[in-house]
Amino acid sequence: MKKFLLISIILSMLLCFTACAKDEDVSLSQIETTQEETTDSLSGDNSQGSDFNLPEGVTFAQYIFEDFKGLMSENSDMTTEQLADELIKNEAILFDGVTNSAEPGFLQGFDTEITGFKSGSMFGPFISSIPFIGYVFELENESEAEAFVETLKSNANPAWQVCVEAEETVCESIGNKVFFVMAPLSNS
Repeated sequence: MKKFLLISIILSMLLCFTACAKDEDVSLSQIETTQEETTDSLSGDNSQGSDFNLPEGVTFAQYIFEDFKGLMSENSDMTTEQLADELIKNEAILFDGVTNSAEPGFLQGFDTEITGFKSGSMFGPFISSIPFIGYVFELENESEAEAFVETLKSNANPAWQVCVEAEETVCESIGNKVFFVMAPLSNS
């Protein structure tokens, strides 16, 4: 009787595991479908699979920084939110992106709290498996920019995500605005 009961329990457990595995596959499929639908509905000018190639000798982060410099030369009074919204639309960014305000404290991509800025905005991928994170900060005074840039560089963690790692960090200031990006070397 004990053997029969033990075999019944084992078979029941196997059936449960099999049923759960099938449910997980369905759930994963449903999640992927929902994620694709959400991504499609949120995407702006960017579309995955685009054929944009970076200019020869220019890295992905450098290309985004050049866009930042151009935006600042056109209108240096843009807010960090406006800059982030424009940067995420850059033609080199082939993923669907999001922007968000950045408050002083622990920020994605850093090993310590980042403080000392008046306002900040983050721009990055909608899906976090891409090793890209960008920020635009506004400081109270332009004289604080050099020290703030050094703080960002020394506390940046290119391996802030579990499975992927950024290959390059670009951090520069223009006036009282600071640009920061960690990214792969190419946009593909």
